[in-house]
Amino acid sequence: MKNLIKCELKKFLHPLPHRIVIAFLMILPLLFVLGFQYSEQHSQVLFDGEWVSLAKGKQSADQIRTDLAGLIDESWLSRAKTMLDDVTNSDLGQMDMKYQTVSDAYWKGKYTYNNYETNKHNIMTPEIVKVDLEKHSPVYGPYEGWLTRLEIFKYCAIVYIISCLYLFSDLFNQEEAAGIMDMLKSSRMGRKPLAFAKIAVALIMTVTIGLLMYGVLALSTSSMLNLQGSKTTVLMLEGAFQIYNFKEINQQAFLLMMVGGVSCTMVAAFLSVIMKKPFASLAGSILFYAGPSLITIRFFNTAWNVFFPSSFLNFQSLNQLMHFSWVQINAQIYHRMGAVGLIWGTITCLLMISIIYVHCKNKKNYILKGWRS
Repeated sequence: MKNLIKCELKKFLHPLPHRIVIAFLMILPLLFVLGFQYSEQHSQVLFDGEWVSLAKGKQSADQIRTDLAGLIDESWLSRAKTMLDDVTNSDLGQMDMKYQTVSDAYWKGKYTYNNYETNKHNIMTPEIVKVDLEKHSPVYGPYEGWLTRLEIFKYCAIVYIISCLYLFSDLFNQEEAAGIMDMLKSSRMGRKPLAFAKIAVALIMTVTIGLLMYGVLALSTSSMLNLQGSKTTVLMLEGAFQIYNFKEINQQAFLLMMVGGVSCTMVAAFLSVIMKKPFASLAGSILFYAGPSLITIRFFNTAWNVFFPSSFLNFQSLNQLMHFSWVQINAQIYHRMGAVGLIWGTITCLLMISIIYVHCKNKKNYILKGWRS
């Protein structure tokens, strides 16, 4: 089995397009970091009455947040109110980034302070939310670097998941297209052991590529962005109960990316075992990814497509993740990561069983079928 896995791994890495995609994923985070930095250096904002680069404006805004950093309580509100009065009396316009930073800190901090205890003791607050509120305290601090990192992570995750669909959409039918699958299945090692080896290679490479890409992202953003404020709480906004800090949200986003990558890999592998043409399985994989985001159906009081990989880390879901770490299913609240992990963990196991079954079915008389043709 070990030698079979090695052979399948070599077969997977042999095509030049596969190696190009993997290499591209390894440098993608760095390209995004450089792109964001270039854009911020060449964009202008008004800060404290002067036009400065967006990068400098964000740096100055984070310095204000660092000065205000701490637990949101009455003394914090007093300091924030004093700072807000100072910028208001300085005649800074509402379009000034300094005014927006201080005003945003005070009003959102005040909203959080007023609602934090209320939500903990409100009988209408779901029990799971109350437990989370008991475990966390609202903390204010700098966060511009984390917002940029999560934005870069979002784009990298989308490309990673789509790449998994491409890389593994011909996992089984490449032999079918070459006309050698019947011959492989005629041998004992070409049936169940081959299916196990292909699945193992798919899982190993999906996880390895994801970890390496995330490692490059972590190293590049840590060295090129200001990631102070990892314990800064995402403040309660517009009635949201969110009180997780940026470090915890980053961890959840990473886990969602890996779940999305593994689940999409197994979907692509399953389509490759039931479709004879690699192009057909690739088209089916892309449809699986993009289709749910184009169709809106209400299912158990929840948008059904929220549980598809295309919705884990799309252009809006990270914003939703920062505000709501829970999903509602039939009037019940569940942690988003737990619900998604359970659903797709089950589906992935069922897909692996189905792949092995479909690959091994009708395993008799392959040589006779080939001889008669």
